[in-house]
Amino acid sequence: SQQKQQQSDNFESSLLQLRCFTTPGCFPTVKCRQGIPQKIARQRKYEEQSFCIDDVRGSSSNSSSLTKNENVDSKGCLVYSFGVYNSLEWEAKVAHYLGCEVHAFDPTMDFPSNIAPGLTFHRLGLQGEGTDMSTTHAVKYDAIDPSLLLSLEDIMIKLGHQNRVIDVLMLDCEGCEWGVLRQLVCEGGDTAMVKQIVTEFHFQYNLGLKDEQDVMIAAEAVSCLRKDRWAVTSIETNNAGWREWKYARGVSSVIHSESTLILMSLRRISNHEKMPDKLIEEYATAKRKHSFQERLYEKQFGDDISLWPPDAIQNVTTLANESTEAKNAMESVVVRRAIFDDHPHMVEKDRKEN
Repeated sequence: SQQKQQQSDNFESSLLQLRCFTTPGCFPTVKCRQGIPQKIARQRKYEEQSFCIDDVRGSSSNSSSLTKNENVDSKGCLVYSFGVYNSLEWEAKVAHYLGCEVHAFDPTMDFPSNIAPGLTFHRLGLQGEGTDMSTTHAVKYDAIDPSLLLSLEDIMIKLGHQNRVIDVLMLDCEGCEWGVLRQLVCEGGDTAMVKQIVTEFHFQYNLGLKDEQDVMIAAEAVSCLRKDRWAVTSIETNNAGWREWKYARGVSSVIHSESTLILMSLRRISNHEKMPDKLIEEYATAKRKHSFQERLYEKQFGDDISLWPPDAIQNVTTLANESTEAKNAMESVVVRRAIFDDHPHMVEKDRKEN
């Protein structure tokens, strides 16, 4: 029937969206505002993930270029990390080295509240729109108490952070990321209140994508990320354990191996910044105008520019400068990426020594 064909087309379109998202260079890609993506060293090397560390270092919520909300509190950097499981090493290092206020969350663990200076643990988890995380999780986790699962907005209110900016939102919550991001960017959430998203994306049956509906939720989240001006700053691969190598129909066409997990960091391009495609287009236009006019003058006046009329020299010089400016603007933001990243580790020096 026509309805079944439409559903099939929608599903295939969703798979294509996800395939683009997991392929380096397909989804919009940009540089960090400062420096390059780096990792914070961890004892479990497979858990290391790159993000824009220098964008966080010295950050203050009241200096955010992402929001002009006068009610935003003027406090230091704020980090939320969901899905810490049995290790708080990364969170403790972020608090120590970057000087951030860090809140760690996991509904399956029971750490003390005050872990270390700047680090607080909460036995809570995220409930994303359309994804029931009380039944969707890795096989190694116990069943999750639904009463411990809240939306990001509800958690921020609970902690008194509704007027704060989250500098880094870390999601390693075994499949909750798709529903959480869909709720954040598709359901009218204020994404200007988050500067960076650092996520491990899961595609396995037990880790969030059980059926066609889950695939379409994930694809909708990806579509909304693009529309809401989010762009990739780092994309790396990781591997799921062999017990998780089960996939819903079609999902294996999205990933790059039988075990693929995608480690990704994204930042939101503010409304006063230009998107990568716009910068590329502006440079291409400026370069084309310069090259066309230069060739035209060469035909008219010869190859020796010193013999051209002054107005021709001035015109081609102006066009050359505009082309250079457009190229510099593009290269300051746009990343040409065709392979997965392999970023360096952060040099672990105390923040006060920098």
